[in-house]
Amino acid sequence: MDTSTVARAPHVHPEPTTFWGKYLFSTDHKVIAKQFLWTGLFFLAFGGTLAMMIRWQWAFPGEKVPILGVFLSRSEGIITPANYQSIFTMHGLIMIFWAITPFMIGCFGNYTLPLQIGAQDMCFPRLNLMSYWTFAISGVLIVSSFFVQLGTAAAGWTTYAPLSTNVGTPGLGQTLVVAAVFVTGVATIMGGVNYVTTVIRLRAPGMT
Repeated sequence: MDTSTVARAPHVHPEPTTFWGKYLFSTDHKVIAKQFLWTGLFFLAFGGTLAMMIRWQWAFPGEKVPILGVFLSRSEGIITPANYQSIFTMHGLIMIFWAITPFMIGCFGNYTLPLQIGAQDMCFPRLNLMSYWTFAISGVLIVSSFFVQLGTAAAGWTTYAPLSTNVGTPGLGQTLVVAAVFVTGVATIMGGVNYVTTVIRLRAPGMT
């Protein structure tokens, strides 16, 4: 392939003209990768904060949590057994599905895969964009679960029945968490379809 022809080839995406088009609703795989990165960093900090609360309970059981205790108003800032179960549950879920997954799949995969195979972008750029925003919706659901009556899920990060049913952890929080897991799963499937199709269909000429 003539490298000069490649250098003169127009970019696959038209240049965005607005902030929304450039940073929020771009179909450029690098922009979407950065969106996954920043969202994953937010949830890494969120899940890490929950981890620090777990460690506080281990070190000072029954004592009021400094600063973060304001979020435990029903127990006067003290981590109760029910609080601990919720914190432990959500730490595991958030770190796996909303921190590691967007880092390793959403960010790393989106950014490097087209570059590795000589493609200009993912095979389905709009599906790629939908994948991120579906993931973002799942993030809204998971955060919202902390603010409903009876609090968030407390069934362990595997959310196995019967703990995940109304018998074990009744309330809207558990329902929101289960919905969030399903929604982020849909986002991951969108990304997976895109990655596989991109590798098969958009490899550079001559690449096996």
